Amino acid sequence: NRSAPPSMPRRVPPQEEVDKLSAELRELIKDLPDPDGYAKEPFTLVRYLRARDWDVHAAFKQLRDSLEWRSEYKPMGITCTFCTERPGYHSWRQVGFDKQGRAVTYSCISQGKTSGLVPEDCIMHAVYLLENMVPSLAGDAETYVWVLDFTGITMGSCNPRLAAATNRVMSRHYPERLGYALLLNAPWIFNATWVAMKTFLDPETVAKITFIKDHDLDSAFAERFPAELATWMVDEVRINKAITPEQITFWKPPAPGAHDPRGCASYVREYIEPAVAARAQLPDVAKLSLANQFGDDQPPVAPGKGAAKTPADLQTPASFSEKLHIPHPNILNPPN
Repeated sequence: NRSAPPSMPRRVPPQEEVDKLSAELRELIKDLPDPDGYAKEPFTLVRYLRARDWDVHAAFKQLRDSLEWRSEYKPMGITCTFCTERPGYHSWRQVGFDKQGRAVTYSCISQGKTSGLVPEDCIMHAVYLLENMVPSLAGDAETYVWVLDFTGITMGSCNPRLAAATNRVMSRHYPERLGYALLLNAPWIFNATWVAMKTFLDPETVAKITFIKDHDLDSAFAERFPAELATWMVDEVRINKAITPEQITFWKPPAPGAHDPRGCASYVREYIEPAVAARAQLPDVAKLSLANQFGDDQPPVAPGKGAAKTPADLQTPASFSEKLHIPHPNILNPPN
């Protein structure tokens, strides 16, 4: 395994100071428009404070900008139209949870579009993924894991501009969300891109990234993931080395007894199957889009986190705290 050089660790103040700074930040933002209740989420204030090294006024400015962005971009109601219009455009999807309850996401270059990507599509998919990842987090977990499989990489997919544009949105409006990233079998053609990326990535982010070679996969996954997910990840990476039609159409349920590219068994059972069943109950006209597809006369989303289990759960909720987890748009809304 090859990790990035360690950065200087950020200061970790005592809980009493964290509570005091959070109260100060809460007072500063109390009159700001917050239509989806984003700033009221338990970890939001602390994440912004931590990202700005506990400087209340710097955290206020960043959070104020995020609230303005959320009012304009409306991320809670977004779907990735690039995936709905061209199934499999992005393969990045949630597939399970690590041992600490973090959401584990996986993407394989050979499973998605490898050239012609633009910042708009990368940002849209990342926002969709993160907005729908948060409701699945359990306990004190507040971050996600990204497993990036370089199988199928081409020169056309080594574009630091895309990474820079996406990172701007992620670092500004989703600070401190990345727990760690595992980069699998990165080839030499990625070296120049990585050198360029390190010029705009925060040192703390760089320190969260570990490069893993093929012979270390089993131990790396076993160390971080429950056995079920570790086994699924090893199988997924192995099968994708000789990509098959079933893996390219990763959103489709597998044949009985076959590997399921949608995710590990418990994630499929607890999150994908309920959401797909809920979608099946929708009228045909409502299945065309998942963004703002319900009228005002529809029942509200039930409060609480977890999986979408009823048709009403699939609508855009009134507040961030009511958001429920929805999987990859092609898994939920599979093309015919």
